[in-house]
Amino acid sequence: MTRHTKFLGWDHYAKLASARSKVAAQAGHPEWTELPSTRRQAEDQGKKVYFTGLECKHGHVTPRGINKGCAGCYTARYHAV
Repeated sequence: MTRHTKFLGWDHYAKLASARSKVAAQAGHPEWTELPSTRRQAEDQGKKVYFTGLECKHGHVTPRGINKGCAGCYTARYHAV
């Protein structure tokens, strides 16, 4: 089954990539931009993590696992024990 999304225009995708790079640099991890930007891309490339540049529901801006888990949330849960 082929998955399709509506094309939003090249400007939209360029702005997303630029914002993603800026957020990664502000977090002190510019290497995060080398990760896939979506879960689908990560799965297709056989990677286990991806970086959207967007906050999770708890406000973390960190890479996410393909199991939909935010690394910041995982770390917070792990250190809370």
